[in-house]
Amino acid sequence: MHLFKSTSQIRFLAFATKVDGERDYREILPMAPVRQQLAAVDRLRAVRAVPDGQTGLYDSVLDLYRLAHEEWERGKLNLVIVMTDGRNTDPGGISRENLVAELGKLSDRDRPVPLIAIGIGPEADETELRQLVAPAGGQAFLSRDPAKIGEVFYGALGRIAGAG
Repeated sequence: MHLFKSTSQIRFLAFATKVDGERDYREILPMAPVRQQLAAVDRLRAVRAVPDGQTGLYDSVLDLYRLAHEEWERGKLNLVIVMTDGRNTDPGGISRENLVAELGKLSDRDRPVPLIAIGIGPEADETELRQLVAPAGGQAFLSRDPAKIGEVFYGALGRIAGAG
């Protein structure tokens, strides 16, 4: 969170499959300024990976991208950042082709919401991530070494902020 201005609005969600009823994600921290989120950082530290869990990547990305469009604000850097350690493994979710088509429909030059994908670890699929972000005018980044995620995240934010 220290990479953002204290007034930046930020929301944190965790995703897998069916972690909140039928939804493949759940909110950890609601949309609020970073300065308020710092008080609840323990909630983020408590998030743990689900061993052998399925990854509902596609459904989560689509739902969150729709939400970002609904909450879009003029004069602000509106973006969705997805950090994942793998690929979509939800057998009951939307297909990659349908996800890409839906993201393409939502993409709006007058109300841009870049989609940033950050793959973490050796299982991250760079080709898949690049295909996901393309319709939304986003970028994909990889951090094969999870210990270096801070550097990759900072670099991704710098490139997006510089382009916006």
